[in-house]
Amino acid sequence: MIKAHLTYTTEHLIALARAKNRRRLPFQIVFRAGCVAYFISLGVLVYWYFRELSNKTMVWVLLCFFALAAYSETKKLLKLLHIDDEVKKIPTTGENRLFVFGEEEGCFYELIRDENEDSRKNFRYELIHKAEETDRFFVIFIKPELACIVGKNEIVEGSPRELRELLSRKLGSRFTVRKGAEL
Repeated sequence: MIKAHLTYTTEHLIALARAKNRRRLPFQIVFRAGCVAYFISLGVLVYWYFRELSNKTMVWVLLCFFALAAYSETKKLLKLLHIDDEVKKIPTTGENRLFVFGEEEGCFYELIRDENEDSRKNFRYELIHKAEETDRFFVIFIKPELACIVGKNEIVEGSPRELRELLSRKLGSRFTVRKGAEL
C-alpha cells in the first residue's frame, strides 16, 4: 500500500501543464489558424462575387455565417495557446488530503479529513484516463479534465518505485514514464 499526503503548490501546476499531451499542439494550432483564414477568405470572396446584386440579404447571411465560423475557430485557437485552463484541472486541496494506492480493492482512494467528518472517494484503475511519471511527480488523469498530482517527496508510506510498478501493472499502456524520470 502506498500513501501520499497532498498539498498542491505551483510546482504541481507546472507538472500538470507539462504532462498535458503537447505533441499534437503545433498541428492543432496550424489547423485552427488555417480554418480562420479559410472562413475569412470565403467571406471576402462571397462579398466580392455577390456585391452587384440588388438584394444583398443573401450576401449578409453568408457573411454572418462565415464571420461566426471564423469567430468559433479563433476561440478554439486561443484556447490552444493558453495554459490558463490547466488550473481548472486541479481538484480543491487541503492539509488533510491523503491518497491511498493499493491492489486489494482494484481502486485507489482519496481520504479527506474534515473537522466534522471524513469522506472517501474511490477511483477505479480501469477507469483512469492516463497517468505519467516525471522526474518529481506522478500525474494521474482521473478524467481528461481532472488530474491528481502526487509528488515523489509526498509519499509517506511506500516508495515512488512501488507506485511506478503499481501504476504500470494496473494501467498498462495508459501509464508512461517521461524521459529523465528518476526514482
